[in-house]
Amino acid sequence: MSILSINPRIVTIIRWMARVWSILIFATALLIIVVPDPNVVQPVPLTDWIELGFYGVAILGLLLAWRWEGLGGTIAITGVVGHGVAFRIIRGYWLRSW
Repeated sequence: MSILSINPRIVTIIRWMARVWSILIFATALLIIVVPDPNVVQPVPLTDWIELGFYGVAILGLLLAWRWEGLGGTIAITGVVGHGVAFRIIRGYWLRSW
């Protein structure tokens, strides 16, 4: 089945599902940022900020995808992949199994 033969109504439904999920993810991230954790006893380390920054990039991509789907999707995927790579490098898991 070709992409061109997909029903336009199904494409619209999938796009709106993605938009709703992007709002939910953004709201959750905003809630985590705004509401402080009362159990924190020390500041967040720089390495964690680097990893969280990649999630910020991914969320920015989700929001940009409302207007520019290709650009926003590329930025979101880059943020998630960047977080995965940064996590493995920072935590020392990079090429460990080799």
